[in-house]
Amino acid sequence: DSESGTSVGSPTETPRSGVRMGRCSVLMRQLALSVIEIILSILLYSPELILGLLRMVRATWAQATGSANWKPQDQVEREIETNLSLWYVFKQTWVVFVCGVAYMAYIILCRVGDPLVLLILVPWILYPISTYVMCLRVPPSMKNGFLWTWVMEIKEAEKAIS
Repeated sequence: DSESGTSVGSPTETPRSGVRMGRCSVLMRQLALSVIEIILSILLYSPELILGLLRMVRATWAQATGSANWKPQDQVEREIETNLSLWYVFKQTWVVFVCGVAYMAYIILCRVGDPLVLLILVPWILYPISTYVMCLRVPPSMKNGFLWTWVMEIKEAEKAIS
């Protein structure tokens, strides 16, 4: 790479941290972050089974009655920013929680022993809490943690490598 003065494959120093990162370091961190993303995706997207069904029912109802109840995204985001609390989030996500509790009762009553069912059940029950946590602003103290640091260093290293 003639512009930056580094050769292809040579380690790059990220300006923010002074850490020298080569392509392998970037790749290993990306793989570790991918595993974290997979776990968070299970937590976040498993409830989409219920939410998608609710959207379909609401869309069908709106189509049948001719009364759409749509809010602009700006308004929704302002509402969340002003009212954000665990109780507010629970009032918005209670259906997923109740479905999770009902499904758990069904699993217990029918003595279902499949551990993969927990991949659906746990995210449904934790949905109000996980939604609340993911809506919170990242506190400055977390920006010094390894997760934030890794993401920022990868971004800077990718810029320097390319």
